[in-house]
Amino acid sequence: MQSSSRKLLFALLGLALLGMLLYQSRGFVHKAGFSGAKLLAAVREADVTLLLLSVGAIYACYALRALRWMSFSRHLGPAHFGNIYRMTLAGFAAVFLLGRAGEPIRPLLLAKKEGLPVADTFGIYALERFFDKHSGDRRRWPLFVQGSPWRR
Repeated sequence: MQSSSRKLLFALLGLALLGMLLYQSRGFVHKAGFSGAKLLAAVREADVTLLLLSVGAIYACYALRALRWMSFSRHLGPAHFGNIYRMTLAGFAAVFLLGRAGEPIRPLLLAKKEGLPVADTFGIYALERFFDKHSGDRRRWPLFVQGSPWRR
């Protein structure tokens, strides 16, 4: 299959999926008691500075995640921050759109973009999930900050 016809097929599939999603959610707005006037009032009262600051903080956190991925994958080969950052954003967009089913997209995108083995990137993904899970527990912080037995 040629690349242009493949792109067209994926675009049509995406449009069909979007159409199905819109058709299924056509009554949700009225059922939830949505009011356009209340939304407009909330938007008018919003502090633009705080909104921009929060969006900047979100993208800074994605940059930190990309740096962490670079640190984890340093033994697999050269990695470029720009590629990892873009694939991290794309991966989290897939999680937003597909839910948990979008989780494996980020390691797959990173493996393809950086030319790394897929199995190794899924290993890094599992390590990253481990760090995500345990970094919130203050009792385990010493493992991540200093004195961890596997750290050189």
